[in-house]
Amino acid sequence: MPDSYRPPAGVRSAARRALAIREKQPPSNRAMTAVGIKRASDLSNGRSIGLATVKRMWSFFNRHSANYAKISDKTSKWYQAWLGWGGNAGLRWVYGILRERDEIRDIAPTVARILGVQG
Repeated sequence: MPDSYRPPAGVRSAARRALAIREKQPPSNRAMTAVGIKRASDLSNGRSIGLATVKRMWSFFNRHSANYAKISDKTSKWYQAWLGWGGNAGLRWVYGILRERDEIRDIAPTVARILGVQG
C-alpha cells in the first residue's frame, strides 16, 4: 500500500472552489482554520498526503457530516470548510483508501447516507 496519496481531480476541484469562495467573502464570513486552509491549499495543488492526513480527513468528515447535511447556503462557512477538505469527492476518496486498508472503525449516519453505504 502506498505511503502517500495524490488527490484525484474532484478533490482538487472542491478545494479550489473552497478557496475561491473564501476569497470573495468579507472577512467576517471567511471560513476555515489555519489547518483547513493548509489542507485546502495542499489538496487544490494536488500535493500528495500521507496516511495520517487521510485519517484526519476521515475524522473531519465523520465529525462534521451532520453540519454538512444542513447546508443550504453555498457560501456559508460550513460549506467552505467542507469543500476545503475535498467535499464529497474527498469523503469518497478517503473512505475508499481506509476501506481498502480495512481501517474504517466508525461511520457517522450522515456520512453513510452521503456515501450510500451501511453505517
